[in-house]
Amino acid sequence: MFLPLLALGLAAQASTFDIDRVEADVRWMVEAIGPRVAGSPEEAAVAAEVRARLGPAGWVLTEHGLPHNILACRGDAKRIFLAHIDSVPGSPGAVDNAAGVAALLELARATTAQDICVGFPVAEEVGFVGSTHMSRSASLQPDLVVALDLVGHGELSMTGLGPRWGDESLRWLRAQIGGRVHSPWAYRVVSHLLPHMERSDHSPFSARGLLALHLVGRDDDGVFGHYHQPTDTQVEREALAALLPVLDALAHAPPAPPPESSAPPTGWLWGQVIPAWMVWGLSLLGIGSGLVDVRRWRSLPALLWRGGLAAGAAWLATLGMVQFGPFGPSEAERTAQVVMGMPATGWWAAAPWATGISAILWLFLRRRLGTRGSAPLMGALLGLALLRISPLLALPFALGTLASRIHPLLALLPVTYLLRTDVQRELAFHGLLPPTIFGLCWLLAIPAFGRYEPKPESP
Repeated sequence: MFLPLLALGLAAQASTFDIDRVEADVRWMVEAIGPRVAGSPEEAAVAAEVRARLGPAGWVLTEHGLPHNILACRGDAKRIFLAHIDSVPGSPGAVDNAAGVAALLELARATTAQDICVGFPVAEEVGFVGSTHMSRSASLQPDLVVALDLVGHGELSMTGLGPRWGDESLRWLRAQIGGRVHSPWAYRVVSHLLPHMERSDHSPFSARGLLALHLVGRDDDGVFGHYHQPTDTQVEREALAALLPVLDALAHAPPAPPPESSAPPTGWLWGQVIPAWMVWGLSLLGIGSGLVDVRRWRSLPALLWRGGLAAGAAWLATLGMVQFGPFGPSEAERTAQVVMGMPATGWWAAAPWATGISAILWLFLRRRLGTRGSAPLMGALLGLALLRISPLLALPFALGTLASRIHPLLALLPVTYLLRTDVQRELAFHGLLPPTIFGLCWLLAIPAFGRYEPKPESP
């Protein structure tokens, strides 16, 4: 059974993909081959199938640095797509990463695009070894590198949009993929600020100074609960169907703009590109709107101790729930325990309860302790501190500062994002925000302890 899918805006060059064939390839790797540990015969068996499929089809195959580290090209290598063929010991790796390998085999079979390469790096799970060897090839000068990892589930998302991606290149990317690929604001911030934390095969190419990105699936909770586990045995058909036309669109896309040596902080939100000048402008506008209250600086200590006390109480409430709450560990939590070494205390199920209870406590203390000082001024000082790190990081807080002119509680807008259950679970799963410090996010809510209607205040 064939499922025709049109590439984005490329009806004249449309490619027809067979999702049944993709699923069959995934089943072959998962059931017939099994775990494909780096250097194993199973990894070699997948590489042999790649040769058997692509060599007779006219693709030029080369090995880079290691046996079975295959890059297959047609025409000039102007665009490279990568999917690692290895998995961790004990995991059959359906989502990580048989889905990516099967998708690239189908792309190679069906696409009409020329001047592209499909690569199948080995030993990704032990440190991007195969893709690092590929990235060192001086003969490869692609204008875009796309790595596929964990794409067989959830909503298709992208990360890896690091400091090489600026206004022009992001607008080019949006023109190719439209709104079909999700990119949470936090992904853009982390990729721009901490490119060394990228954890897939695009990373060595990014470090070389090329435009590269990572396509990944993102579940409702932000993570893949079977990551590196023996239970990684199934893929979602809908996820594969959403992926292939995006790959085909990128394969057919016109030349990408050159990468920037250090791009200004361009934003990406809800599929829209927010140019760097707007990021800077809105950040400075929000911060400036708060600094006009500088005459009220004497009231800041009272605001700080009230807000700090409430944040501390909210943190203790959160800590109690995630450490000692009446919840058992979930499957995703056990995965985090195995992969990241995190204690399985039931924090996964406790997260929404902890947020709700801490929010009620915080609001109670705000009412009980009373408000003091200027919310916009406190928000502006917080925004200035974050601006020194990155305007992308400061922008939500600057906008919250601007909104606090209407009501101080609107300063909570950026904090509500960090307190979302899916964001908390995702950050904890990846070791960026352990559950024990979930509640410290309330420190960022201190500006909301300002008064609604400013009144003259004595020192």
